[in-house]
Amino acid sequence: TTEKNSYVPVVEWIPKPPGGLLKEISVTSDINALYQLIIEDKPVFTDKRLSAALTIPFDRMFVRPAKKIRVEVKSVDGTSITVDSVINGEQKF
Repeated sequence: TTEKNSYVPVVEWIPKPPGGLLKEISVTSDINALYQLIIEDKPVFTDKRLSAALTIPFDRMFVRPAKKIRVEVKSVDGTSITVDSVINGEQKF
């Protein structure tokens, strides 16, 4: 739960060398939340509203070591929100 009006991380994964495989990202929804998805330190989407839970398959996409995968969220208007997110990935060895 957050009451901030700036993006805060919900979940983050930073693969160690030699990298990792991204399988999927799942996000719950809150009507008053805006989402941001960052893959390899680059925004995939920003200020995205969700009307239902979202699962994005990535089909074991390679993620370079030390590159962030992160889901962030912020409140639309400062009201309290409740969200959750899961990153399903595999660390390569």
